[in-house]
Amino acid sequence: QLNDFRKLQHNANDNNLSTESIDQSNSIVENKQSNTDTKSMQPVGRNNSTIQIVESENKNEFKSIEDVSKQVSNTENTATTDDLANRKVQLTQNKIDNPLAQKQERVLAQKTKEIKNTNSPTATQTKKRVEKTTSKEKTEGEEKSQNPDKECAGSRVIKLPTSFFMDAYIGPVIGNTYFSAKSVEDKTYARLRDSTEHNGVGIIAGMRIGYIHSNGMNIRAGIAYQQAKTIFKYSIEDDEKMIITTIRDDQGAIIGRDTSFEFGRRDLRLVNTYRTVDIPISIGYLSMKNKVQIGFHAGAVLNLNFTQNGTYLNQNIALVSLRDEKIYKKNIGASFFGSVELQYLLGDQWGVFVEPQVRFYPESFTLNAHPVKQNITTFNILTGIKYIF
Repeated sequence: QLNDFRKLQHNANDNNLSTESIDQSNSIVENKQSNTDTKSMQPVGRNNSTIQIVESENKNEFKSIEDVSKQVSNTENTATTDDLANRKVQLTQNKIDNPLAQKQERVLAQKTKEIKNTNSPTATQTKKRVEKTTSKEKTEGEEKSQNPDKECAGSRVIKLPTSFFMDAYIGPVIGNTYFSAKSVEDKTYARLRDSTEHNGVGIIAGMRIGYIHSNGMNIRAGIAYQQAKTIFKYSIEDDEKMIITTIRDDQGAIIGRDTSFEFGRRDLRLVNTYRTVDIPISIGYLSMKNKVQIGFHAGAVLNLNFTQNGTYLNQNIALVSLRDEKIYKKNIGASFFGSVELQYLLGDQWGVFVEPQVRFYPESFTLNAHPVKQNITTFNILTGIKYIF
C-alpha cells in the first residue's frame, strides 16, 4: 500500500503538479486515517461545483484538485498509521519550502472565513440593513434630482427657484416732524410751529412686483400711497365767542334772534394730513431657511405727487388753512428707506410677511421762500401677502 502511494506521488510529480495539489491529496489521506478504526473509508466531502486551479511549474499547465482526488481514490482503502504519519511530515515540509502553496493556503482560509461570515445570522441582518439604507438613499437622491428646488424641512436650506413675485401691503405710519429756522430771526417762529404741531399716526398701502434669484438676492418696484399726519394743538386766550339765540312764540314761530358774546379760552385740536403718491424701488436679500424667512432691503422712493390739508399758524400768529396759503411743495423729490422683512411661506406660491421700515426725507416739505424748514421721518410697519409666480 505504501508503494502504491509513493507511485501516486511519482505520477503527480511527472505531471508537473504543484505542491498545492499534494496538500489537497494529504487532506484526503488524513481523512482516511481518521476512519481506520472503523476499517472503512468515508467519501471525501467536496463541492464538485468548486474547482481550485493550481499553477504548474512552467506556468502554463493547470490541473484541478478533483483530478488528484480521483487518482487517490484508486489506491487501497487502508493504510498503516506509520506510513501516513511519515507522509504527513513529508508533505508539511514541502509546503514550508513552497511559497506559492503558502500563499494559496492563506487565500483559501480567507475565502472560507468570508463564506462562514456571510452565512451567519448577524451577517444576514447586517446585509439587510445595508440594502435598506442604500435603497432609501437612492430614493432620496432620485427625489432631489427630480425636484432640486423643492423646499426642505428642518434646518436645511430651501432653494427657491428664480422667479417673479407680487405683493400687496398695508400698515400704520408713525411720523416724526421737526422744524428748523432758516435764519436767526425765525427761530422763535420755528419753535412756535414745533410746539403746536405734534406727531400722529397715518396709513400706508401699496403693491410691488419683484424678481428673486435662487441665491436670495431680489429687486422690487411698485407704487405706494402714504398718508402721514400731525396733530395741531393750540389754545386761544380771551377768545371771543359770538352766540346767536333764536326767539320763538308760543306757537313755535320765530319772532326774533338775540346775539351775545362770550370771552374765554378755547382749545383747538385739528388733524393735518400730508399725502404722497410714490414709486418705491429697492434691492435686498432674503434668506432661504425653513418656512420662516428673514430679509433685508434698502432703496429709494420717488415722489409723484404731494398734497396736504389742515391748519397752521403763520408768522402773524394767525390761524391759516393749508389750502388757502401755499407753503408746501407739490413734489418733495426722493426719499430713502431701509427695512427688515419677516416672511412665512404658506406653500410653494403664497406667503405672508411683516416688514418694519424707516423712511427718511432729506428735502424740506416747505417752499424755499418759507422761513422754516419742515422735515419728516416716518416709521412704517408693512403687513401683506405675497404671490410667487
